[in-house]
Amino acid sequence: MNLKESYKDFSGESSDNSQASAMGKRKNRVLAVILGLLFGPFGTIYFGWAVFLTTLIAYLLVFLLVILFSPFRMPTEWYGLILNLFYGFWGFMLASLHNEFLEKGETASLAGYNLIGMNGWLVRYISLTVGLYSMVIFFSEGRWIVAILIPILFIPLVIWCVEGMIEFLTVLIVAVTGFWH
Repeated sequence: MNLKESYKDFSGESSDNSQASAMGKRKNRVLAVILGLLFGPFGTIYFGWAVFLTTLIAYLLVFLLVILFSPFRMPTEWYGLILNLFYGFWGFMLASLHNEFLEKGETASLAGYNLIGMNGWLVRYISLTVGLYSMVIFFSEGRWIVAILIPILFIPLVIWCVEGMIEFLTVLIVAVTGFWH
């Protein structure tokens, strides 16, 4: 047994290099997290242009819908850093999904999974962070009732409205384009 075969036996990698090279390489989860933490949505370029494009579409759509449907105040100084925490987490999720596809021998594109999966997570993340920030601001202004209603009523209502609008737009796009036929 040579060194290459013993490494593959120890690491659990497949000895069929032709299949692995045809599907692509495994994505490093730690690198994906670091890119997300440092560069935010631009860190998804690590997964290709299609994933990056769907990331930008999802972010803009969710951000605009949350602004449209929420009574919240937007933080300015530190909000980019908070979003980068989400993109670090999301980079880990995408790398895990990509590696799972490689292990199963599937050649599915991550772009569709990114668009669908990110919408649900991103809606909740933006709604929660902006809602809790607004709650603190309302408490500091002495608007106690509004501050108490934010986590009880407004955050769930915003999540419900934004997710409903995203589902409506998805159905509308599929119906107009005839994507599934």
